Amino acid sequence: MLGETGWPIKKIAGYLLDLYSDENAELYPEIPASYLSILGDEGLDIFNEVLQVEWDKLPSLEGKPDQQIEWRTRQPYWHLQAPLLFIAKQRGDLDGEIALHAKIATSDHLLLDLSNLCLQHDRLAEAIDWWQKAAELAKKSISPTRNFSLAEQEIKILCYQEKFDQALELRWSVFQRSPVLERYRELTAMARQAGDESDWYQKSIDYLDSKTDQLGQTAYDRIAEIHLHEHHPEHALNLATNQKLNPGILLAIIRSNKHQQKEILPLYIRLAEFNIQRGKNDAYHEAINLLKEARSVLDEALQENLHNEVVGLHVKYKVKRNFKKWLEESFPL
Repeated sequence: MLGETGWPIKKIAGYLLDLYSDENAELYPEIPASYLSILGDEGLDIFNEVLQVEWDKLPSLEGKPDQQIEWRTRQPYWHLQAPLLFIAKQRGDLDGEIALHAKIATSDHLLLDLSNLCLQHDRLAEAIDWWQKAAELAKKSISPTRNFSLAEQEIKILCYQEKFDQALELRWSVFQRSPVLERYRELTAMARQAGDESDWYQKSIDYLDSKTDQLGQTAYDRIAEIHLHEHHPEHALNLATNQKLNPGILLAIIRSNKHQQKEILPLYIRLAEFNIQRGKNDAYHEAINLLKEARSVLDEALQENLHNEVVGLHVKYKVKRNFKKWLEESFPL
């Protein structure tokens, strides 16, 4: 055990520095994090000083095109940054932590990390500055993901400034660019925070309705999800009756409308047929399980209707031998 060698702190720090630079360093406990009790403040200072000298010799990469920097160029930065960051955090040295990140901030997402770090520590002006640098760099990229990351950080900054109306406007813009359920949840949460009592539910549905020609089924899927999220399963059911929807969403609609038995029976059949047409044994079993679920849910008055539908499936898919065999086992004619 290193702590039982009786070595002076300087020798222990030197040994750990050599060990950290060894190609097999990953075989040992994390250095220096796992040796704090042995190094103490004095040893950590020695460890940090040696690595800092090496770090300072490296030229800054900030602002250089990310795609032009090879892995081999980055490797010594990563090697030195990890323990230096640990020590900076251990000491509560925020300036040092920021400087370590800034030196290799070659991409907009790294600049956004810096912006977020500053904002978390109430350094608003610096957070805005790093965000602006990220925005400038992102102009050279066409990645939608990067645009969303920029918007998310801008929203955080606006909320920090208590500019909730502007943050809400930006949330709406983000939803329009990516009208998925998670974005809708973020939008309505932001509206509550802003004290905005507009009908964002209807506004979002109307927006998606206006995009059905462009987005097709995707728009209808999103509308159905929002209806379900807002506890309006009857609206989702009406949509499912008239439009093709994603099977997972369709099943959620069925199960949210079990009291509308006449309306959900055709949806059970539609979903069963979707699985049958997949032509795989596990899909056949899924189709039969759906039919069993329908049998357990439907009132006696609709059991005959279900029976007739199952007979139709026997005939329609008679060439699918495995399906037909398993269907007959569960629904004898």
